[in-house]
Amino acid sequence: MTLSLLLTTLNITQWLGDNVFSIILALLTLLVAILTFLGIKIDLPHQTRKWRQKTIDEKLLDDFKDYNPNTNPQKDTPYKENPIEGHIYVQPYIEVHSPQGRKPDSCLRDFFLKNVFVPQPVNKVFFLLGNAGSGKTAALAHLLIDYINHHSQRTLPYDIFILSLRPNNIFEKIRNIKVEDNKHAILLLDALDENLSVQDPKQQKQFLKELEAVYQDPRFAAIVVSCRNQFFKDASQEPSQTDIPTGGANPYLQIWRLELKQFTEAQVWDYIDQRFDISNHSELRSKAIEYINKHRNNKEIAFRPLILTYIRDLVEAHEPLETTLDFYYYIVQKEIPRNIAITKLPCTEELLRQWWNMMVQVASFLCNKRKPNAKDDNDDYLTYNELLSIIFDHNIALPDNAINEDLFQQRSLLTLDNKGYHFSHRSFFEYFLAYHFLQHPKEIKYIGGLDFALEIFDQLYDAFTKGNKKPFSMLDTEVNEKDFAFAFRNLSNRLYDLNHFSKALPRSQKAVGIFSRLSQTDPDIFLQHKATALNNLANLHNRTNNPAAAEEEYTEALSIRRSLVKANPDDFLPDVAMTLNNLAALHYVTNKHAAAEEEYTEALSVYRSLAKANPDAFLPYVATTLNNLAALHYATNNHPAAEEEFTEALNIRRSLAKANPDAFLPRVADTLNNLAILHMNTDNLAAAEKEYTEALSTYRSLAEANPDAFLPYVATTLFNIALLHLDKGELDEAERAAQESLDKYRTMAEKSHAAFDKDVQDAEKLLAVIQKRRTEKDETE
Repeated sequence: MTLSLLLTTLNITQWLGDNVFSIILALLTLLVAILTFLGIKIDLPHQTRKWRQKTIDEKLLDDFKDYNPNTNPQKDTPYKENPIEGHIYVQPYIEVHSPQGRKPDSCLRDFFLKNVFVPQPVNKVFFLLGNAGSGKTAALAHLLIDYINHHSQRTLPYDIFILSLRPNNIFEKIRNIKVEDNKHAILLLDALDENLSVQDPKQQKQFLKELEAVYQDPRFAAIVVSCRNQFFKDASQEPSQTDIPTGGANPYLQIWRLELKQFTEAQVWDYIDQRFDISNHSELRSKAIEYINKHRNNKEIAFRPLILTYIRDLVEAHEPLETTLDFYYYIVQKEIPRNIAITKLPCTEELLRQWWNMMVQVASFLCNKRKPNAKDDNDDYLTYNELLSIIFDHNIALPDNAINEDLFQQRSLLTLDNKGYHFSHRSFFEYFLAYHFLQHPKEIKYIGGLDFALEIFDQLYDAFTKGNKKPFSMLDTEVNEKDFAFAFRNLSNRLYDLNHFSKALPRSQKAVGIFSRLSQTDPDIFLQHKATALNNLANLHNRTNNPAAAEEEYTEALSIRRSLVKANPDDFLPDVAMTLNNLAALHYVTNKHAAAEEEYTEALSVYRSLAKANPDAFLPYVATTLNNLAALHYATNNHPAAEEEFTEALNIRRSLAKANPDAFLPRVADTLNNLAILHMNTDNLAAAEKEYTEALSTYRSLAEANPDAFLPYVATTLFNIALLHLDKGELDEAERAAQESLDKYRTMAEKSHAAFDKDVQDAEKLLAVIQKRRTEKDETE
């Protein structure tokens, strides 16, 4: 029995040994069948790699293709011995700011992969902020790459999309994103500050409102928006809370601010290790380390990611590079000869200068070509013919067919893609634009979002004052202090128009300082410009709550203009009146009413005399000054004078509105409102009702064409009318007006609760008072 059992066991063992492969295959087949039945699928490693590469290729298009590690944009360039650009990346760290306060710094990739790109993210909307050249676009592109590489096709929790916010048809592109049913996606949006609409103060509010609608889109589980941190006026202006209700602990959707931190030394060495192979580039590596050590104290030069991409060029420099301006000047001096070499032309000093000025003209052309109402981003590109025209304008005689698809294909200041020619990095565009500011200050139009151009311009002035002529060596004309004075004045004025007061202030101060020095040697030319610069600086100090400085500057400007009037009254009397008005307005808000009255009265007298000779030009100023003087008299309880002045201002504005209703109808309505308030507070309720009614009718007609601008005035006038009827005891009329006012405030609050919540509450309280008054009346009857 034992022998028989032993023989049987030996036979089974032999059979197993002879068929082991078949058995394993059968077991694997059975396992796959079971997993398939249970709905569990297997990703083989080579399939996952193939899917990842294909997905990254499909996602990283247009503005992001250079960051794709699956491609090599430099494969045919003289720098082909360099590592592939897309393969070189150092993970940045971020400062994390939630509305509840700052959180510990995090690695960008870890923060998103562990906290955001997961089934239950810590938040939905994030702003990624950083300086020019800090790697914001690269960060978003590599977030996409890391997210894809972190998953397989079977485990990917969300789809992911990356788009540039530069095109003005961006919201149409977002609407066209296809997401599978019952699925969600991650949306990465790059370069908010580069969109023309968001740079235009008149369109910015509407653009951000449309962007907020994207936050509310249920298709997207997480949204990351990159932007320069200098784009917003100050930290308080940076988005933090939306109008989107969410419930829970935070009643509205919050926006977290993430700021890219400057590279640490360890990150810089990581980059150096990736860029320079230790065995094959030991000499270059040593020079790179020497360069980093030399600029250790200026982290803007040695630790900025964009600058590190040019480390191979920088280590060959034999010149001191101490500022950002030095670096860009050197790189431009290196890049232009590379493009010239492709044309086979000898690289003469004259050709270098022509080519350099051509780049300034390209920047100028693109800046002036910008249209805030553009439907797409083609205004940020040059066509072949536009570039050819600029080249010919600079008398650059190129060989036949020199501007072909190869000229700007290599690493260059300009590059070519399927949309046209454009600067390879936005900072190069702004670098050349700074020179355009200097040479053509009156042509400065769009400077919203161009903070780096302003930084370079400031450094140009610093170089000029230190006698460093090198940054200006390629200009056609010699630079003098007058050029900087006018440029700083125009820059500060444009920044003031954009409400960027903190950025405008130092540039306005520089303009005053330069004009002051120039006026000492040539008062006939520059004293008037000093007065204008002082008046502008006073306006800024007035808006930034520094009334003492504003008063001093207005007073000095007025003194200069009075002296200029003696020699040339026709040219300078309007300036005297304007400064008097500004000074009076300042004295009014600082409760120096006697001084304000004196200044308004003198300004009115000047404008009346000017209007006799030129009514079309100066009657509007007469009306404005009358309105201001009337407001002062109303505030100081001189009601008869206020009524007389409001009435005269109204009559003038009525006459002006007949010829130009678009410009003056709003002024008519404003003055009617002022008169109605005066009459209501002096118990002339019949006159007040008549004026409120006409003002309401005017605001209604204006709101039909422009509801965003005038609907608030409709609601406010209705509120005042309700108060008027309440005072008269006309409760039905008061209730109707209060209810309509409340309805309009609620409609506006749906779009912007922060702006109109208090108005809604006030209208609700007024309606409650009216209804309580009605109840009390019914009870007494």
